[in-house]
Amino acid sequence: MKGEYKELLYWLAVRGYGTVELSRMLGQSDRNIRKKYSRLLARIREKLYKHLLKRDMKGKRLTEREIHFLVEYEKSV
Repeated sequence: MKGEYKELLYWLAVRGYGTVELSRMLGQSDRNIRKKYSRLLARIREKLYKHLLKRDMKGKRLTEREIHFLVEYEKSV
């Protein structure tokens, strides 16, 4: 993950900052921050999907929540 995406994840998900607040801190538009964060979350979902699919194919048990994620992700793609 690129440094700028790590920074977004840290400030938005870990520290709980809003996109407007973060946009002021970074000198970028709120729209730009929201778009980058959206892309970041999509990449994380894709990686999680691939990981869970691998586990499922190896016969490892998945939780109901993980199965639900797989089903919903497949619907959305």
